[in-house]
Amino acid sequence: MVVALRGIMFQSITEYSNRIKQCLVGITFLCFIVFGLLVSASASGQTDEINQWIAALKDPDWQVRVSAAKALGDTKDPRAVEPLIVALKGTEFHVQEGAAEALGKIGAPAVESLILSLKDPDSLAPGAIFPSRFQSRVVGALERIGAPAVDALITALKDPDWQVRWGAAVALGGIKDTRAVEYLITTLKDPNSRVVRGAVGALGAIKDPRAVDPLIEKLKEYLYVDVRRSAACTLGEFKDPRAVEPLIAALRDDGRVRNCAAWALLNDPVEADVLVRALRERNLDVIVKAYPLFIMKGEPGSEDALIQALNSRGSVEMATAFLNSGNAKLKEAAQQWAAAHGYHSTTLFGHWGENASWGSKK
Repeated sequence: MVVALRGIMFQSITEYSNRIKQCLVGITFLCFIVFGLLVSASASGQTDEINQWIAALKDPDWQVRVSAAKALGDTKDPRAVEPLIVALKGTEFHVQEGAAEALGKIGAPAVESLILSLKDPDSLAPGAIFPSRFQSRVVGALERIGAPAVDALITALKDPDWQVRWGAAVALGGIKDTRAVEYLITTLKDPNSRVVRGAVGALGAIKDPRAVDPLIEKLKEYLYVDVRRSAACTLGEFKDPRAVEPLIAALRDDGRVRNCAAWALLNDPVEADVLVRALRERNLDVIVKAYPLFIMKGEPGSEDALIQALNSRGSVEMATAFLNSGNAKLKEAAQQWAAAHGYHSTTLFGHWGENASWGSKK
C-alpha cells in the first residue's frame, strides 16, 4: 500500500512538472510575439515620423521646413536624402542651410546622390550665374560630410559632366584631405577652365607643397586669364620661395593677374623684404621685372630708382606704365624716354603694366 501511494505521488509530481514546462514554453513564445509586435510598432512609428518630417519640408512656413530638415538630419535616415536635396533647390536661404547641414549629418549614404545632383541644368541657362546657389549648397553638404566623401569625390573628378568635376574639385578643397592632392594636380589639365579653377582653389586650400610647381606652370602657360589669376592668388597662400620669380613675372600680365601677384608678393614678409631690398640697392634686374609692384606700392622716394631702371633697361610697356601711373615724376620720365626713343607720348602703347596706379597697394 505504501509503495502504491508513493508511485501515485511520483506520477502526480511528474505530470505537474511537465505542465509547468509546457506553460513556460507557451509564455516564452508569447513573449517573442509581443516583442516582435512592439518592434514592428516602433519601426512603423519611426517610419510615420520620418514621413511626417519629409512632408513638412513642403510646408509654406520656412521655419517649419528648417525644423523638418534638422529633425531628418538627426535621424540620419537615408530615406531623407532625396527630399533634402530637393529642399536645397528652394529659394529660402535658411532652409537651404538647414538641408545642407542635415545631409552632412546623414553622411556617407548621401554622397552619391549629392554628387549626381551637381548636374544642374538651371546653371547652364543663358544668363545664369555659375555656380548656382543650389550647386554651392551641394558642395557645402559634401564638405560637411568630410572624409567619408573623399573617395567618391576623387572618382567624380573624371565624370563626363564638367559641372560634377568642378563640384568634386571644390568640395575636396573644402575637406582638405591630402589624399586628393595628386588627383587635383591631374585635374589641372582638365579641358574646362572652370574645372581647372576649381582644382587650383582646392590645392590652395589644402596647401600641400607638391602643388607649387604645377600651379607655377598654370600661371605661366594657361590660356585663360581667370585661371592665371587664380594661380597667382593661390601661390600667394603657399609663401614658397619657388613662386617668387614667377609671381614677379606675372606683374606684367593682365591687370587681374597682376593684382593677385602683387597681393601674393606683398603678403609674404620674406618676398616683400626681397623686393624692398632690391629697390634700396638699385638692383635694376629685379626693378625692371617688378616695376608694376613698385608703382602700386608707391613708396616715397622710390621714383629715382624706377627712372634709372627705365633709362637703363626700359621698354615701351614700362614707359607706358610710368606714363599712366598717376605719378608726375614718372610721367615726365616716360615722356623723356619716349622722345629719346622716337615715340610720342600719345602713341605709346602696351598692355602689361599700364593700369598700375601709384600707391594703390599701400
